[in-house]
Amino acid sequence: MRANISDLTENIDLFFTKNNQDGEASCVSWDGKGQLNWTTFGCETETFDNNTIKCSCSHLTCFAVLMNLPDVKITELNQESLTFISSIGCGILIFFLSVALFMHFLLRVANTGDNAACIFIALLLHYSMLASFTWFFIQALHMYLWLIRQNVSITNYMRKITVLGWAAP
Repeated sequence: MRANISDLTENIDLFFTKNNQDGEASCVSWDGKGQLNWTTFGCETETFDNNTIKCSCSHLTCFAVLMNLPDVKITELNQESLTFISSIGCGILIFFLSVALFMHFLLRVANTGDNAACIFIALLLHYSMLASFTWFFIQALHMYLWLIRQNVSITNYMRKITVLGWAAP
């Protein structure tokens, strides 16, 4: 069930607070029809005292304030360096993925007479997967603390997350 509420007689005013961010603010709403993207249609942006943003919109949808960051120039040398480093990383990834696939498909009928070695490798693979998921969780927690909670100070943070990442699985 969906209702289209637009062309209101009075605009709806929404106020947002900037968190000491530089850049140009833009009030947008989600266009649920057509292109499925953020649009400035029907919204006006006003900034008060460099800290408060007023959005005045003529319809009801999901609203947000998008910030255009100040111009940050990436030099040609930096762009080339980043491209080179990314290419090297992708090459290493493809190499080791090929090695893993080779070992899985061609060596899976190898000697399985040594039960202890089989159990050890199974435990190692299981631990590796659990550690991988734990590190994904830690990264999500880190992003939450960094983006949502902001300015959170945890003593010995790196030591704690390292112990959690390797000992919890």
